[in-house]
Amino acid sequence: MTPTERRALHPAHVVEAWEWIDTYCPHYATQGRDWQTTDNMSAASRVMAKRHLETLREAGLIEIESAPPRGNFVKKPL
Repeated sequence: MTPTERRALHPAHVVEAWEWIDTYCPHYATQGRDWQTTDNMSAASRVMAKRHLETLREAGLIEIESAPPRGNFVKKPL
């Protein structure tokens, strides 16, 4: 399945949230995982990130999430 076909399986707002998070939330890798975080983001960016993370949570696209305040998570692929 191509990336375009996988994206077509999800509503537009979910794809938009996934892409925003992928672009703006800092990545850090551990073996076998691409972690992302809301740590060290500006206040405005963190508010937007939390909105998009809620969208991804509702869509079942958050695989791992650590307890606040760290804000670390792993997204599932689209």
